[in-house]
Amino acid sequence: MSDNAEKWISEYAELSRLYGDAVEAGNHKQANKAYDKLMDVYRQIKKLGALSSTRFHDLLSSPSMF
Repeated sequence: MSDNAEKWISEYAELSRLYGDAVEAGNHKQANKAYDKLMDVYRQIKKLGALSSTRFHDLLSSPSMF
């Protein structure tokens, strides 16, 4: 996997955490902002062909993922 894909996957993990925290806190504005960024990062990961990477799958199966 490329360093660029790894960077985007790490960004996805961080934004997912921010999104989850905002949802749990009931902060819809922050949650919506994080979600929009999360979808932008998802599209970058998809564009790089990294959706099938082990790292991305492990991230999605993490119990802390939203």
